[in-house]
Amino acid sequence: MPLLLTAAFSPGDLDPGKSYTHVKVLSFSMSIAHSVIEVTVERGYLDDGAWVKGEKAPTQRFVIKDDDYTTLVASLPEDDTTPLYTQVANVIYNWLTTNGHFAGTIV
Repeated sequence: MPLLLTAAFSPGDLDPGKSYTHVKVLSFSMSIAHSVIEVTVERGYLDDGAWVKGEKAPTQRFVIKDDDYTTLVASLPEDDTTPLYTQVANVIYNWLTTNGHFAGTIV
């Protein structure tokens, strides 16, 4: 479930003719002892529903800590039917958009 960007990222001459329309959470790690979540995302696009990594867009890392960490953890739903990764990814995508790192819609 990637984030559909409001405005696509164009790598220009680095990857001619390509437009990276989505951002996807690749991984997240959580340190409960330090109250930190590290998130790694990449840009790319969907090709018939399959994820294609943008070859000329570097992965990006974000650190969620302090009040953002507390708010994010508290906002996790108590839903035992949805996989944990999906629940956390939704909350992370919301954090990324709410904090202005990306503009888009979860798809």
